[in-house]
Amino acid sequence: MDKEILRRIEPVGGLNRVRNSQNSILNNLLSSARFARLVEQSQLDGAAAYQPAEFLADVRSGVWTELNAPTPTIDAYRRNLQRAYLDIANSKLNAQAQAAPQGLPAGFAAMFITSGDERSFYRAELREIRSAAQAAAAKATDRATKVHLEGVVDHVDRILDPQQQGRAAAMADEFRDRMLELYFNPTSCWYDYTIKP
Repeated sequence: MDKEILRRIEPVGGLNRVRNSQNSILNNLLSSARFARLVEQSQLDGAAAYQPAEFLADVRSGVWTELNAPTPTIDAYRRNLQRAYLDIANSKLNAQAQAAPQGLPAGFAAMFITSGDERSFYRAELREIRSAAQAAAAKATDRATKVHLEGVVDHVDRILDPQQQGRAAAMADEFRDRMLELYFNPTSCWYDYTIKP
C-alpha cells in the first residue's frame, strides 16, 4: 500500500480493505470442504497424504509467525489477520452446521461436505495458539503487541468455552438494560424522599 497515495485519497479504510482480503483468503483456505478432502486423502493414502494436522500446523505457523520471535512485534495488518483466523475458528466450533440447500446440483453439494474431525482439530490448534500467545505476551515489549496477545488469550478462552461467551453477553445485556432504564427513567436510581417540616 502506497502511503502517499492513501494520504491523498482517504483518511481511513486501507487497513480494512486488506483485512477483507485476508479474511477472504483464509475462509477459502480453511474451508470445511477442503478439510474433509484432507481427512479423506489421509485415510486413502496414509502417510503419503498431506495430513490434516500438518495442514493446520502449517497455516498456524504462517498466521502466527511472530509468536516464536524472541521479542514479538505484531503490526496492525498481522493483528487483523490473526483476529480473522480466530473468527473463522470460532465459526468452525460454535456456529450451527450448514446443510446443503435442497435441489442443489451434485457438483455444488460438495461445497457443503464437512468432516466430523474438524472441530477436534481446531480445538487442538486453539490450545496451541493460546499457549504460544501467553508465552509471547510475557516477552513482548511493544504495548500494542502485548495488548493484542492478551486479547488473543481471552478470545481463545471464549471460543473454547461458549458458555463463557453466553455469560459475558448476558451481563452486557443486563448492564445495557439497566443503563437504558436509568436514561429513560432517571428517578429509578434514587429513592424519592419527601422532606417534611
